[in-house]
Amino acid sequence: MTRSTLLRRAGLNLLLAAAFACTVALTPAPARAGGLPDSANKVHIQAWFPAPVANDGTRALAVRLRLASGWHVNAHPASLDSLIPTTLHARAGGSAVKLHTRYPPGVKSGITLGNTPIKVYGNNTTLNATLPPSAVAAAKAAGALSVSVRVQSCSNRGICLPPATVHTRLPWHQAG
Repeated sequence: MTRSTLLRRAGLNLLLAAAFACTVALTPAPARAGGLPDSANKVHIQAWFPAPVANDGTRALAVRLRLASGWHVNAHPASLDSLIPTTLHARAGGSAVKLHTRYPPGVKSGITLGNTPIKVYGNNTTLNATLPPSAVAAAKAAGALSVSVRVQSCSNRGICLPPATVHTRLPWHQAG
């Protein structure tokens, strides 16, 4: 191999290495860590207690989905078995607590798979649940309720990201 061929190859390798370094530097951290971003990049949640503990020992919980513009999540239940439904979960003191969740009806997305219209939740959809007395006691003892929502977000153009679980912590003393 001639010296000029070696220099051209070295220059090309240096150029490719620089291009790769720029790509890595400009790639968002979640994409670098796992290859692709997931649904947590497009969905956040906001949780609150809309009222104090009721006379029967239960407490209402509300969780609002905050979605990036142009994105939605699958409704619960999902329109097809192959889709990931949006699901609400809670923990207190490290243990799962039971919720009685009332999922809102999904809205037609305009997307049809086979003959099935796909129903979704959009930005600001609120999931409502009731904590039974046992969950109220556990959350009160722990001083907080950890709330999580499992979602799969999809763009309105039909690009879906891998599912993710998004979390928030709700202090027990939060006023209703």
